[in-house]
Order: sequence, then structure tokens, then C-alpha cells
Amino acid sequence: MIIIIALISLILLALIIIAVDYRIIKENNNKKLVFTYALLMIIGIVIGFITILDLPVPSPAIIIEKIIAPIIER
Repeated sequence: MIIIIALISLILLALIIIAVDYRIIKENNNKKLVFTYALLMIIGIVIGFITILDLPVPSPAIIIEKIIAPIIER
């Protein structure tokens, strides 16, 4: 039950952050900025899930590296 509440609060926190920064992103109209911001939000949510669910991952940095590596190679 605590895990479900923690996951819901994590998702709500992400939605609040997106809602607050939506105006800034909309005014800037920069596609790279929007993509980077969305990627960082997804990485944050993934790290939150790993931490809350106590998944057997040696480090969240490994997942971040797997997500970012193909983007950097472009």
C-alpha cells in the first residue's frame, strides 16, 4: 500500500513540475529544449521507481547511461 501511495505521489510531483514549467517551454518554442526536458523528467521518474520499488539495479546511473548513450552518439 505504501508503495502505491509513493508511486502516485511521484507521478503527481512530475505532473506538477511539468505544469509549472510548461509556460516556459511553450514560450521558448525550442524543440531541443522540450526533448531534453522530457528526457530528464522520464529519467527522474525511472530513478524514483527504482528507488521506491527497491529493484535489483546496481545503480540508477547504469539506466541513465543506457538511455543517454544512443542520443549522444547521434
